[in-house]
Amino acid sequence: MIRAMQDNRSLEFFYLHNSLKTLGEVCAGSFFLAYFYKQGFTFLDLALTMAGVFALRFTLRKLLLPLMERTDLRNGLIIGTLLFPFRYLAAFPVHTFGAWLFVFIFSFALAESIYFTYYHAYWVSVMGRTGGAANFGTREALAQVVQVLGSVVSGYLLATHGALLSFGAGALFALFSCIPLFALPKQPPAHKDERPEPRAESIARLRGILIAEGFFSAGMGIMWPIVLFTAADSDFLGFGVLLAIAALLYALGDYLLGKHFDAIPKHWLAATGALLMFVDLTGRAIFGVTPEAIIGFNVLASIASVAYYMAHSQMSYGCIRESGYPLKAAWHHETSWDIGAVAGLLIAAGIIALGISPRVTLIMCAFGALGAGWFMFRYYRPAAVLKESAASITA
Repeated sequence: MIRAMQDNRSLEFFYLHNSLKTLGEVCAGSFFLAYFYKQGFTFLDLALTMAGVFALRFTLRKLLLPLMERTDLRNGLIIGTLLFPFRYLAAFPVHTFGAWLFVFIFSFALAESIYFTYYHAYWVSVMGRTGGAANFGTREALAQVVQVLGSVVSGYLLATHGALLSFGAGALFALFSCIPLFALPKQPPAHKDERPEPRAESIARLRGILIAEGFFSAGMGIMWPIVLFTAADSDFLGFGVLLAIAALLYALGDYLLGKHFDAIPKHWLAATGALLMFVDLTGRAIFGVTPEAIIGFNVLASIASVAYYMAHSQMSYGCIRESGYPLKAAWHHETSWDIGAVAGLLIAAGIIALGISPRVTLIMCAFGALGAGWFMFRYYRPAAVLKESAASITA
């Protein structure tokens, strides 16, 4: 009883941290690509810049692993969070290729290389041990609700007061998001002689699905926002409104479906979600040229992404948990995503360099969703087969 109350209290603080940090990300992280484009960066420039970010993130994570293995998971999460304000503030002075762009790339890569490794390891070790997908659904729904308001306000601030105020607000929210973390329980690192080697099968599964997901995210998370910004006539407020509508629809989906996810057959749900995500991104590439069409695809994505990302999170977090060493498995999780993202962005850069429309890069990256769906189907299917076999034998 006492343990359950402590877990629920910790979840509430973690949700608060996640929501505040998401608000910081909305104020700056959701807009810096659009801001760079407005400064004169081309699609090719942005694809190569982000490929550089993720390549450096991969390298830094490999260099920092020995130190990260000796740090308490909660304290590591706090350190990573404290680095995020520098990433946001470094984006404001970027106007062209130069010293500030490299400062931005380094601060971006350093903050994320530390934060997300600890984030996934801490969620599995402490936060995700009760509630299953319901906790994940609540976490994501709260984050999307924050994005609804934050996207409109940030778009307005950028359009009327410039980037310093919006990015500065993002830095403050990221800084404030550290406060709830101090109320969370510590998770001491394992002693060097007690660190198990993660299960090879779990790591292989993580690598497969995360490389595919990173490839897909190169299109959905990097190239699509720039395409969307141009579709919104390069207007920050209009861009923010479209982001807010998408976030509202995603929040409804996360909340409504998340509570029932554990009761739904996951192998078909994962496959269906992946197929719909493929259709959604390719549809955006071809038909997403008007606000009405974009909103229509957001409706589709609100259904597809819930099934896709919840199945994805359950598999990836399940593999991290099953590995026997969450921190090292989370490290593999993040490095694999970087490999997929860098590959997707470099291919996208090659397509753009050939003079082909950037929208074609979305179609190419959409195949990453099908790859992730294939890995998820194989992961969930054996459990379903065993359950059906056991039921038939009992009957």
